[in-house]
Amino acid sequence: MARRYPEAIAQARKTIELNPDYYLSHQDLAQALELSGQIDAAIAEYEKPHGPSHEPYALAFRAHVYGIKGDRARALQLLNEMKQLAQYRDVWPFGFALAHLGLGDKDETIKWVERAYQAKEYEMFAWIKFHPMLDPLRGDPRFEALVAKVFPPKNGPSP
Repeated sequence: MARRYPEAIAQARKTIELNPDYYLSHQDLAQALELSGQIDAAIAEYEKPHGPSHEPYALAFRAHVYGIKGDRARALQLLNEMKQLAQYRDVWPFGFALAHLGLGDKDETIKWVERAYQAKEYEMFAWIKFHPMLDPLRGDPRFEALVAKVFPPKNGPSP
């Protein structure tokens, strides 16, 4: 979140050395690689079989990175897997937002961010103001209105 990607990559790799089976460390590494512009390395990390590959989180981040890479067919395939999964279990609305964002569809992204807000998704609350993956939405009045809902402006100076 601090945008210090080389340090994040190094730390994620150290964490993986300590516990190679903890799949969220691999996901953190993949995100840091993606955000540092190392798209192919990020894809390779996202595609490694760490934990459940059909978990909504894994599908969402993979759809996002394939969309960023320009592999629209693969991103849409993963988005469709998310939709199929949603027919019989809860799927993270914010994950749909990330998938659509990777595909460059801001309108659909904003709709899914709003759904995540309505569903009171705490991951979205933590990320909406700071996560670098959401930078393409910054400045969009619809997105800024959602950020203001989550983090209302303070009235006047603090005591």
